[in-house]
Amino acid sequence: MKAFQPVSRVLLLSSGPPMSQKVLYCLRKMAVEADLLDMGSTPSMARYSRYRRRYVRFPPEASEGRVADFGGFVRAYIETNQIDAVVGADIAASAALDSIRDVLQDVVLYPVS
Repeated sequence: MKAFQPVSRVLLLSSGPPMSQKVLYCLRKMAVEADLLDMGSTPSMARYSRYRRRYVRFPPEASEGRVADFGGFVRAYIETNQIDAVVGADIAASAALDSIRDVLQDVVLYPVS
């Protein structure tokens, strides 16, 4: 088992429901910076949140049936932006995170680690 490493920056995956705004708020209270990756068919209102550091959108037409592209996109974003962990904000985002966990073996994933 790995030793606990404090997390200071996470990538929050969201499929668009208002749950992502609540998760952003909780992460900020824990002094964790969050970048929001929006996977929904329409842009999330959380993109306007003052609790997110960055907002990026993964095009939904590219994600349909193309898990490798999504995994590569997330992997590149993590490496470019010094992300410590990836969190799924809702059920759909957690399922997407589970589908790419093999690509992110060295990254802390919640709730699928």
